Amino acid sequence: MKALKNYYALITGGSTGIGRSIAVSCARRGMNLILVALPEQCLDETAQYLRSSYHISVETYGCDLSEPESCTGLVNWIRNKNLQVNVLINDAGIGCTGAFEHFSESFYEKQIKLNVIAPTLLIRSLIGDMKKNGGGYIMNVGSLAGFFSIPFKDVYAATKSFVNNFSRALRSELKHSGIQVSVLCPGGVRTNKQVTAYLDHHSWIANQTTVSAEEVGEQAVAKMLAGKAVIMPGLLNRIMYRLNKLVPRSITEGIAKSEFRKVALEAA
Repeated sequence: MKALKNYYALITGGSTGIGRSIAVSCARRGMNLILVALPEQCLDETAQYLRSSYHISVETYGCDLSEPESCTGLVNWIRNKNLQVNVLINDAGIGCTGAFEHFSESFYEKQIKLNVIAPTLLIRSLIGDMKKNGGGYIMNVGSLAGFFSIPFKDVYAATKSFVNNFSRALRSELKHSGIQVSVLCPGGVRTNKQVTAYLDHHSWIANQTTVSAEEVGEQAVAKMLAGKAVIMPGLLNRIMYRLNKLVPRSITEGIAKSEFRKVALEAA
C-alpha cells in the first residue's frame, strides 16, 4: 500500500505490544502513522523510533479511550490537523483472568468501554471520511477467546465476541463501499515479561498456541492488505477454532474452566 501525503494509518494502543508490532509492520510498508495510546513515555519513544527507522510521518495523541469524549476529542484533533485516515486499526484493550467477583465494577466498566465502545465509536466517526477519500482498511483486534465461553475470563471473552461478530457484520455491510474490514483473532501473545510470565502458568499444550507479537503484527498487516476477513495467527489456533465448531460447548467450557481456574490461582 502506497503512503500518500496526509494519509495515515491510525493505530490505537500503538505504543506497546501487538499495537507496536502492527505499527512497525505498517511503517515498513511506508505508511504514515497516527499512534494513539496512554500519554506515557513509551508513546513518544515508539514514535521517534519509527520516524528515524522508516522515515515516515508519525503523529501521536495521548489519551485514555475509555474516558468520556476521548473518541470525539481524537476525531476533532485529526480533522483540525487535516490528517486523512485510510487505515484504522483498533487495538487498544484490557484483558484479565480471575474469578468474576474479584474485579471491581469500575474495572469492568472501563474494560467494556475500551474493548467495545471505543472501537465502535471511532469507526462510526471516521467511516464517512474514509468513504469520501476512496475507501481503505479497518482492522479490529478481537481474540480467539471471542469464539469460546471462557470461565474466569467471562467479560473479556464476551467483549471480544462482540468485536469478532461486529467486524464480520460490518465487513458484509461495507462490501461495496471500498472499505475492507478485517478482524485479528490471536491466541496468547508474548508481548512483554509480565504477559510472558502469565502465559507460563498455562499448560504445555496451551503454551504451544502462543506466538510472538512480531509475528502477529506482520501477519495482521499483510493479511489485512490482502483483504482477509478473519486473521488468526498460529496453526494450532486455527485448529482449535475449527474443533470448537465440532465439540459440544459443555466440553469446551469444561476444558477452559479447568485451564483458566488453574492460571487464576497460580497467577494470584
